[in-house]
Amino acid sequence: MLPVPPHVRFPVGPRLPRFALLLLFALAGHLALFWVLYASRRTEPPPPVETLVETELIKPRLVQAAPPKSAPRPLPRSAPRPAPAAPLATPSTSQTDDAALTASASGTPDAGPPAAPQPVEAKGEKFSLPPSAQVVYDSFVNGMQSQSGHIVLDAGKETYRLSVEIPLPFVGTFAYHSQSGYDGYGLAPLRYEEARSKRKSVTFSWVSTVAPGEQDRFSVVMQLAGLVGANPDRYQPGATLEFSITDSDSVETWKVQAAGEDLVETRGGLLPARRFVRLPRRDGDERRLEIWLAPGLGWLPAKLR
Repeated sequence: MLPVPPHVRFPVGPRLPRFALLLLFALAGHLALFWVLYASRRTEPPPPVETLVETELIKPRLVQAAPPKSAPRPLPRSAPRPAPAAPLATPSTSQTDDAALTASASGTPDAGPPAAPQPVEAKGEKFSLPPSAQVVYDSFVNGMQSQSGHIVLDAGKETYRLSVEIPLPFVGTFAYHSQSGYDGYGLAPLRYEEARSKRKSVTFSWVSTVAPGEQDRFSVVMQLAGLVGANPDRYQPGATLEFSITDSDSVETWKVQAAGEDLVETRGGLLPARRFVRLPRRDGDERRLEIWLAPGLGWLPAKLR
Protein backbone atom coordinates (compact mmCIF):
# COMPACT_ATOMS: atom_id res chain seq x y z
CA MET A 1 0.00 0.00 0.00
CA LEU A 2 1.46 3.31 -1.06
CA PRO A 3 1.58 6.21 1.38
CA VAL A 4 -0.78 9.17 0.75
CA PRO A 5 0.95 12.42 -0.11
CA PRO A 6 0.46 15.13 2.52
CA HIS A 7 -1.12 17.58 0.04
CA VAL A 8 -3.96 15.17 -0.86
CA ARG A 9 -7.17 15.39 1.26
CA PHE A 10 -10.18 13.13 1.16
CA PRO A 11 -13.67 14.67 1.67
CA VAL A 12 -15.16 13.72 5.06
CA GLY A 13 -18.63 15.32 4.63
CA PRO A 14 -20.26 18.68 3.96
CA ARG A 15 -18.93 21.59 6.00
CA LEU A 16 -21.24 24.29 7.38
CA PRO A 17 -20.46 27.84 6.41
CA ARG A 18 -19.33 30.16 9.17
CA PHE A 19 -22.48 32.31 9.03
CA ALA A 20 -24.64 29.20 9.56
CA LEU A 21 -22.79 28.42 12.80
CA LEU A 22 -23.30 31.99 13.97
CA LEU A 23 -27.00 31.70 13.15
CA LEU A 24 -27.31 28.53 15.21
CA PHE A 25 -25.60 30.14 18.20
CA ALA A 26 -27.87 33.21 17.95
CA LEU A 27 -30.96 31.02 17.76
CA ALA A 28 -29.87 29.01 20.79
CA GLY A 29 -29.29 32.23 22.73
CA HIS A 30 -32.76 33.54 21.91
CA LEU A 31 -34.35 30.26 22.94
CA ALA A 32 -32.49 30.33 26.26
CA LEU A 33 -33.60 33.93 26.89
CA PHE A 34 -37.21 33.07 26.05
CA TRP A 35 -37.12 30.14 28.47
CA VAL A 36 -35.80 32.35 31.30
CA LEU A 37 -38.57 34.90 30.71
CA TYR A 38 -41.16 32.13 30.48
CA ALA A 39 -40.08 30.56 33.75
CA SER A 40 -39.86 33.89 35.60
CA ARG A 41 -43.48 34.91 34.90
CA ARG A 42 -46.23 34.24 37.41
CA THR A 43 -48.16 31.07 36.81
CA GLU A 44 -51.59 30.05 38.02
CA PRO A 45 -51.66 26.68 39.82
CA PRO A 46 -54.19 24.14 38.55
CA PRO A 47 -57.44 23.85 40.53
CA PRO A 48 -57.38 21.24 43.28
CA VAL A 49 -59.36 18.04 42.94
CA GLU A 50 -62.13 18.04 45.52
CA THR A 51 -65.48 16.46 46.28
CA LEU A 52 -68.27 18.88 47.21
CA VAL A 53 -71.28 17.77 49.24
CA GLU A 54 -74.56 19.62 48.81
CA THR A 55 -76.14 20.40 52.19
CA GLU A 56 -78.94 22.76 51.11
CA LEU A 57 -80.44 23.71 47.74
CA ILE A 58 -81.54 27.36 47.58
CA LYS A 59 -83.81 28.10 44.62
CA PRO A 60 -84.63 31.63 43.42
CA ARG A 61 -86.89 33.48 45.83
CA LEU A 62 -88.23 36.98 46.03
CA VAL A 63 -85.80 39.36 47.70
CA GLN A 64 -86.63 41.71 50.52
CA ALA A 65 -87.68 45.17 49.44
CA ALA A 66 -86.19 48.12 51.28
CA PRO A 67 -88.50 48.90 54.24
CA PRO A 68 -90.40 52.17 53.78
CA LYS A 69 -89.30 55.03 55.96
CA SER A 70 -91.89 55.67 58.67
CA ALA A 71 -93.13 59.20 59.14
CA PRO A 72 -91.89 60.91 62.32
CA ARG A 73 -94.30 60.61 65.22
CA PRO A 74 -95.77 64.06 66.04
CA LEU A 75 -95.50 65.38 69.55
CA PRO A 76 -98.81 65.53 71.47
CA ARG A 77 -100.42 68.91 71.62
CA SER A 78 -100.47 70.62 74.98
CA ALA A 79 -103.45 72.37 76.56
CA PRO A 80 -103.72 76.14 76.07
CA ARG A 81 -101.25 77.86 78.33
CA PRO A 82 -103.07 80.11 80.84
CA ALA A 83 -101.99 83.71 81.15
CA PRO A 84 -99.83 84.30 84.24
CA ALA A 85 -101.55 86.16 87.09
CA ALA A 86 -98.39 87.92 88.14
CA PRO A 87 -94.84 88.00 86.84
CA LEU A 88 -93.54 86.27 89.95
CA ALA A 89 -95.90 83.29 89.42
CA THR A 90 -94.78 82.49 85.87
CA PRO A 91 -93.42 78.90 85.67
CA SER A 92 -89.93 78.31 84.29
CA THR A 93 -89.36 77.31 80.67
CA SER A 94 -88.37 73.77 81.59
CA GLN A 95 -91.56 73.29 83.61
CA THR A 96 -93.69 74.48 80.70
CA ASP A 97 -91.96 72.16 78.22
CA ASP A 98 -92.34 69.17 80.54
CA ALA A 99 -96.06 69.85 80.88
CA ALA A 100 -96.43 70.05 77.11
CA LEU A 101 -94.66 66.71 76.54
CA THR A 102 -96.76 64.82 79.12
CA ALA A 103 -100.16 66.20 78.10
CA SER A 104 -102.44 64.38 75.63
CA ALA A 105 -104.33 65.97 72.74
CA SER A 106 -107.44 66.45 74.93
CA GLY A 107 -105.48 68.12 77.66
CA THR A 108 -105.61 65.19 80.10
CA PRO A 109 -102.34 63.56 81.28
CA ASP A 110 -101.09 60.69 79.09
CA ALA A 111 -100.71 57.21 80.51
CA GLY A 112 -97.02 57.09 79.46
CA PRO A 113 -94.76 56.89 76.41
CA PRO A 114 -96.23 55.15 73.32
CA ALA A 115 -95.62 51.43 73.07
CA ALA A 116 -92.83 50.39 70.70
CA PRO A 117 -94.11 48.83 67.44
CA GLN A 118 -93.87 45.07 67.25
CA PRO A 119 -91.19 43.86 64.79
CA VAL A 120 -92.54 42.38 61.59
CA GLU A 121 -90.68 39.41 60.11
CA ALA A 122 -89.35 40.30 56.66
CA LYS A 123 -90.05 37.80 53.89
CA GLY A 124 -87.70 36.88 51.08
CA GLU A 125 -83.95 36.67 50.70
CA LYS A 126 -81.80 39.56 51.84
CA PHE A 127 -80.21 41.33 48.87
CA SER A 128 -77.72 44.19 48.49
CA LEU A 129 -75.83 44.81 45.25
CA PRO A 130 -72.21 46.04 45.22
CA PRO A 131 -71.91 49.75 44.39
CA SER A 132 -70.35 51.26 41.27
CA ALA A 133 -66.67 50.39 40.96
CA GLN A 134 -63.81 49.70 38.55
CA VAL A 135 -61.52 46.78 39.36
CA VAL A 136 -58.29 45.72 37.61
CA TYR A 137 -57.40 42.01 37.57
CA ASP A 138 -54.32 40.02 36.64
CA SER A 139 -55.43 37.64 33.90
CA PHE A 140 -53.99 34.19 33.16
CA VAL A 141 -54.35 32.16 29.98
CA ASN A 142 -53.46 28.46 30.19
CA GLY A 143 -51.64 29.18 33.45
CA MET A 144 -49.53 32.03 32.04
CA GLN A 145 -50.02 35.66 33.06
CA SER A 146 -51.40 37.87 30.32
CA GLN A 147 -52.44 41.53 30.18
CA SER A 148 -54.63 42.99 32.91
CA GLY A 149 -58.40 42.58 32.68
CA HIS A 150 -61.01 45.11 33.79
CA ILE A 151 -64.44 44.89 35.36
CA VAL A 152 -66.55 48.07 35.46
CA LEU A 153 -69.78 48.31 37.47
CA ASP A 154 -72.29 51.12 37.02
CA ALA A 155 -75.06 50.88 39.62
CA GLY A 156 -77.83 53.26 38.60
CA LYS A 157 -81.29 53.79 40.03
CA GLU A 158 -82.98 52.00 37.13
CA THR A 159 -80.23 49.92 35.50
CA TYR A 160 -77.16 47.97 36.59
CA ARG A 161 -74.37 47.71 34.00
CA LEU A 162 -71.46 45.28 34.06
CA SER A 163 -68.56 45.38 31.59
CA VAL A 164 -65.76 42.80 31.46
CA GLU A 165 -62.73 43.07 29.16
CA ILE A 166 -59.94 40.47 28.99
CA PRO A 167 -57.08 41.02 26.48
CA LEU A 168 -55.68 37.80 25.02
CA PRO A 169 -52.45 37.48 23.01
CA PHE A 170 -52.81 36.71 19.28
CA VAL A 171 -56.61 36.69 19.66
CA GLY A 172 -57.74 40.14 20.72
CA THR A 173 -59.93 41.33 23.57
CA PHE A 174 -62.77 39.27 24.95
CA ALA A 175 -65.49 41.77 25.91
CA TYR A 176 -68.75 41.11 27.75
CA HIS A 177 -71.43 43.70 28.54
CA SER A 178 -74.49 43.00 30.65
CA GLN A 179 -77.29 45.49 31.33
CA SER A 180 -79.96 44.69 33.91
CA GLY A 181 -82.94 46.29 35.55
CA TYR A 182 -84.42 45.36 38.91
CA ASP A 183 -87.37 43.19 39.85
CA GLY A 184 -88.62 41.23 42.84
CA TYR A 185 -85.82 38.66 42.47
CA GLY A 186 -82.94 41.15 42.29
CA LEU A 187 -81.28 41.74 38.92
CA ALA A 188 -83.42 41.40 35.79
CA PRO A 189 -81.22 41.19 32.64
CA LEU A 190 -82.23 43.39 29.72
CA ARG A 191 -79.38 43.09 27.21
CA TYR A 192 -76.25 40.97 26.84
CA GLU A 193 -73.34 41.47 24.44
CA GLU A 194 -70.39 39.15 23.96
CA ALA A 195 -67.45 39.73 21.61
CA ARG A 196 -64.69 37.10 21.51
CA SER A 197 -62.99 38.53 18.43
CA LYS A 198 -63.56 41.20 15.81
CA ARG A 199 -65.51 38.72 13.69
CA LYS A 200 -67.42 36.76 16.34
CA SER A 201 -69.96 38.49 18.56
CA VAL A 202 -73.31 37.69 20.16
CA THR A 203 -75.98 40.20 21.19
CA PHE A 204 -79.45 39.47 22.49
CA SER A 205 -82.15 41.22 24.50
CA TRP A 206 -84.86 39.91 26.80
CA VAL A 207 -88.45 39.93 25.61
CA SER A 208 -89.80 37.88 28.50
CA THR A 209 -88.26 35.77 31.23
CA VAL A 210 -88.46 31.98 31.16
CA ALA A 211 -87.84 31.32 34.85
CA PRO A 212 -87.93 33.39 38.07
CA GLY A 213 -84.64 35.12 38.80
CA GLU A 214 -83.27 34.41 35.32
CA GLN A 215 -79.71 35.71 34.68
CA ASP A 216 -77.10 35.92 31.93
CA ARG A 217 -73.56 34.53 32.16
CA PHE A 218 -72.16 37.58 33.95
CA SER A 219 -75.12 39.13 35.76
CA VAL A 220 -75.25 35.90 37.77
CA VAL A 221 -71.94 36.87 39.40
CA MET A 222 -73.41 40.14 40.66
CA GLN A 223 -76.67 38.43 41.65
CA LEU A 224 -74.60 36.02 43.74
CA ALA A 225 -72.64 38.92 45.26
CA GLY A 226 -75.89 40.70 46.16
CA LEU A 227 -77.26 37.65 47.95
CA VAL A 228 -74.09 36.68 49.79
CA GLY A 229 -73.12 40.24 50.73
CA ALA A 230 -76.50 40.91 52.32
CA ASN A 231 -76.52 37.75 54.42
CA PRO A 232 -73.10 36.00 54.58
CA ASP A 233 -74.13 33.61 57.36
CA ARG A 234 -76.86 32.16 55.15
CA TYR A 235 -74.38 30.59 52.70
CA GLN A 236 -72.19 28.20 54.64
CA PRO A 237 -70.10 25.48 52.94
CA GLY A 238 -72.39 23.08 51.14
CA ALA A 239 -75.21 25.58 50.56
CA THR A 240 -76.06 25.50 46.84
CA LEU A 241 -77.79 28.27 44.93
CA GLU A 242 -79.73 27.48 41.77
CA PHE A 243 -79.86 29.92 38.84
CA SER A 244 -81.47 29.83 35.39
CA ILE A 245 -78.93 31.12 32.85
CA THR A 246 -80.09 32.36 29.45
CA ASP A 247 -77.86 32.28 26.39
CA SER A 248 -78.67 33.44 22.88
CA ASP A 249 -80.45 30.20 22.02
CA SER A 250 -80.79 28.16 25.21
CA VAL A 251 -81.59 28.18 28.93
CA GLU A 252 -79.68 26.01 31.37
CA THR A 253 -79.57 25.53 35.13
CA TRP A 254 -76.48 26.42 37.12
CA LYS A 255 -75.92 25.17 40.66
CA VAL A 256 -73.34 27.28 42.47
CA GLN A 257 -72.11 25.86 45.76
CA ALA A 258 -70.40 27.57 48.70
CA ALA A 259 -67.00 25.91 49.23
CA GLY A 260 -65.57 27.73 52.27
CA GLU A 261 -63.08 30.56 52.69
CA ASP A 262 -59.68 31.11 51.06
CA LEU A 263 -56.93 33.71 51.05
CA VAL A 264 -56.61 35.24 47.58
CA GLU A 265 -53.22 36.62 46.54
CA THR A 266 -53.53 40.18 45.24
CA ARG A 267 -51.05 42.97 44.56
CA GLY A 268 -52.04 44.48 47.90
CA GLY A 269 -51.49 41.26 49.83
CA LEU A 270 -53.61 38.30 50.87
CA LEU A 271 -57.35 38.96 50.89
CA PRO A 272 -59.94 36.77 52.68
CA ALA A 273 -62.70 35.67 50.31
CA ARG A 274 -65.63 33.25 50.09
CA ARG A 275 -65.23 30.67 47.33
CA PHE A 276 -68.14 29.42 45.22
CA VAL A 277 -67.94 26.61 42.66
CA ARG A 278 -70.31 25.87 39.80
CA LEU A 279 -71.25 22.21 39.86
CA PRO A 280 -71.23 20.17 36.61
CA ARG A 281 -74.23 21.15 34.50
CA ARG A 282 -74.57 17.73 32.89
CA ASP A 283 -72.81 14.38 32.73
CA GLY A 284 -69.30 14.80 31.37
CA ASP A 285 -69.21 18.56 31.94
CA GLU A 286 -65.57 19.36 32.76
CA ARG A 287 -65.73 23.15 32.37
CA ARG A 288 -65.17 24.63 35.80
CA LEU A 289 -66.16 28.02 37.19
CA GLU A 290 -64.94 29.36 40.54
CA ILE A 291 -65.82 32.73 42.09
CA TRP A 292 -64.13 34.31 45.11
CA LEU A 293 -66.20 37.09 46.74
CA ALA A 294 -64.24 39.34 49.12
CA PRO A 295 -65.95 41.26 51.93
CA GLY A 296 -62.97 43.65 51.90
CA LEU A 297 -63.96 44.65 48.34
CA GLY A 298 -67.63 45.16 49.15
CA TRP A 299 -68.28 41.53 48.09
CA LEU A 300 -66.95 42.14 44.61
CA PRO A 301 -65.10 39.20 43.02
CA ALA A 302 -61.48 39.09 44.15
CA LYS A 303 -60.82 36.25 41.70
CA LEU A 304 -62.58 34.42 38.88
CA ARG A 305 -61.42 31.14 37.39
